Amino acid sequence: MPRFVIRAEHFVKEGLMQDWLKLAFANSRESLKEPGVQRFDVSVSQDDPNRALLYEIYDSREEWLAHCETPHFKAFVAGVEDLIVRRERGYFDLLTEE
Repeated sequence: MPRFVIRAEHFVKEGLMQDWLKLAFANSRESLKEPGVQRFDVSVSQDDPNRALLYEIYDSREEWLAHCETPHFKAFVAGVEDLIVRRERGYFDLLTEE
């Protein structure tokens, strides 16, 4: 079964990236302690300092859904609500060559 990948882009309001990063790294640290979380990267665009990317790999979609119920995820979502203009998500299957 392929692993489940999330690409979450956040478009952060001007001057609030450091606040966003603090919340994102706290969420990442806690997320990596969860079963089924393989990767949780926090990145900022080289072209736009107000555009951030979360790249997450889970063993399965079910593991991601469980992640969405955790207190640290809910705190992150609530905390960044006033810091972002918008967010976009993409869902992918991580494939390996057989």
